Amino acid sequence: MESKSRHRPFAKSRPEDEAGDGLWDTYLDAVESEDKASIESWNGSTTGILTFTGLFAATTAAFIIESYKTLQPDTGAQTIALLSQLVSATNNTPVVPTNELPSEPFQTPQTAVIVNALWFLSLVISLVCALLATLIQEWTRDFRRDIQWRSSGTTIKEYAFKHIYVRMGVERYRLDDVATLIVALIHVAVALFLIGLSIFLFPIDHTSALVVTIAASVAAFLYVMLSVIPFWDHSCPYRTPMTYFFVVVEWAIVTVCVAVALPVWLVTSSIAEHDWSCLSDISKFKLAEVTTGLRSIFYFLIPRRSLPGQGDLPSYIPDYFSPENVYAHRSFVDYARLIFIWQHTSEYMLSDEGRDVLLHYLPCQLLDSDFHDFGFFFVYLRHRGRFMLPIASMMTSVETIPDALGAIRLLQMLIISEDEQLEESALGVWDGRWEAMHSVFRAVPDLLLIVDSLNMAAREYDNLSLLLALADLRWTVIIVRAKLLRQRLDEEVSTLDTMLLDMERVRGLGLLPLHTHDHGRLERSEFDQHHQDVSFCYELAARNALTTIAHIFYPANPETDTRYWTRRESPYPKKDIPNMLRWHEFFTATEIDACARETHGHSPSPVFLSLLQRANDPGLEEKTTSMFLANSQDVVDALDHLKRLMLLTSHQPPSDLVSQGDAHLRDLGIVPVPRRPPSSTSSIAPMESASAGNAGARENALDSRDGPDQPRVEGE
Repeated sequence: MESKSRHRPFAKSRPEDEAGDGLWDTYLDAVESEDKASIESWNGSTTGILTFTGLFAATTAAFIIESYKTLQPDTGAQTIALLSQLVSATNNTPVVPTNELPSEPFQTPQTAVIVNALWFLSLVISLVCALLATLIQEWTRDFRRDIQWRSSGTTIKEYAFKHIYVRMGVERYRLDDVATLIVALIHVAVALFLIGLSIFLFPIDHTSALVVTIAASVAAFLYVMLSVIPFWDHSCPYRTPMTYFFVVVEWAIVTVCVAVALPVWLVTSSIAEHDWSCLSDISKFKLAEVTTGLRSIFYFLIPRRSLPGQGDLPSYIPDYFSPENVYAHRSFVDYARLIFIWQHTSEYMLSDEGRDVLLHYLPCQLLDSDFHDFGFFFVYLRHRGRFMLPIASMMTSVETIPDALGAIRLLQMLIISEDEQLEESALGVWDGRWEAMHSVFRAVPDLLLIVDSLNMAAREYDNLSLLLALADLRWTVIIVRAKLLRQRLDEEVSTLDTMLLDMERVRGLGLLPLHTHDHGRLERSEFDQHHQDVSFCYELAARNALTTIAHIFYPANPETDTRYWTRRESPYPKKDIPNMLRWHEFFTATEIDACARETHGHSPSPVFLSLLQRANDPGLEEKTTSMFLANSQDVVDALDHLKRLMLLTSHQPPSDLVSQGDAHLRDLGIVPVPRRPPSSTSSIAPMESASAGNAGARENALDSRDGPDQPRVEGE
């Protein structure tokens, strides 16, 4: 494609990357002006620095020529004294008394040492600044060359990745700050010269020295005042290198004071209140937590740049995108680079033109949590209403299955994302977690209605992607609900309860009953009854797993291979959280025991017995291996765990209950009537995920399923 910001056309993108071409074109268009401004700024600063250092070095050198003589004996004065002595000896008329001739070795005056040290140091600093300025000019030329060069086979995504790599390298090593550092060093050199000038003049003439000292002091006072004013008025443009120095000093002083005051306060409070439990917190006290908490306090003192990137790209960019380096390709965008991209393209992604990028390409293609944690980014979004409003509007206007999947994944990330650094600090991220997300939560019912409509069309082709994505979303909501209850943040739970109730309205997604005491569809009264009960979250997670297994076991078309729908299209937002079929690993033994006590005495539901009958079919182990691949053991373990929860030991459920469960499944839409003959070649639905490489495995699975002696489960 041809970029608006780069006139020469790019190579054609790969099919899976074409959805992001608009994003990268917008990014390149946004950074083009920034690149030009940065280059002009660096060139302008260094040109001015070179001019000033040249004049300043010449001025300093002129004074040094006169001052360095005071560091050694005055040979002319000694010669005159000796000649006078010789004349007086010849004429027997002493001119210079003998006792006035210098009898001790020459000693350098202390003021001369100080003055020359200051001036020589000032000269060296100015020369170093000139050298650094020439280096910056060279680095600027390298930067311009790196961001402009590309081969004829470079795609727009590859070029954008290269630009991000180069640009973030410049920002990570703070090339802008190097120019500021040079200016600061020049200021130091001028200050050293003025101090030396005042000291140099005092032995010569006090009046001249006093005038110079007063003028230099007034200039220094004005300089300090200009440096301090931005602390009171952030719009003040009079920032100097000393401004940033004051910020660092203030931050260090406050950090040390707080680090000392907190333990003292804990001890005195414990003594005054006779409560010694607080003393245990002192052993857990970490200075890193204090610095993390105070960092946000000083955030607004000066403008801060985006966080530096992590990791490096290989120097030869085309090799980086070869198939054997697919993992490096997926790992390129970390949270810092994502923030960098967002800062330059957020307006595009939040517009109608960038809807596909925000709802599908960003959450499902660009981000990979197997390599990086993006919690900071989504916490950043979640707490800003100006971003949530357009996101909510987009969620209610999705039209395709990919966009619906992306909207579900985006909602999932916004709900579950956390920031460990903030959580370890005194600030935390739990308070006000949903304040800015009210618009998104209000859009959830409309999103679910759209997903329900798309899901009915997708299931005609046994496309379970939307159902499994919603089940994954429900598992995410259950996780966060359990965490909030563990944190005793009950007031934050009602929003999640409403979402769980809304998800019950999607056809085929209603939670299946685990035992006869379950009423089928969730009701608000159940949440009110178990408002502070974490074990209820465990039961919800178990029923969610049961519902997911039912969809996998009972496809609309018995000849359809469903194994690839059991794998997520993109990694889970939190890689350290077990998947929904291993829900029991998330809960503690106490929470599991509490749920088990509540279920004891209740008979298994007919639906559960029907699924167990399906699991006990002869040859299921072989079919399970072919159907579910890596997830086969998860399915088997999930059923075994549910059986232990219900204290089931019999492997042959009563046939009448199994038939009743099959009928219930059909009523709930789990087993819809096939719309195609089983023997026909199934057409591929939109959002087809199976690759051609699965064809052989699919045929083997069908052969094992359709053997002549294979018993059929009622409802297929």
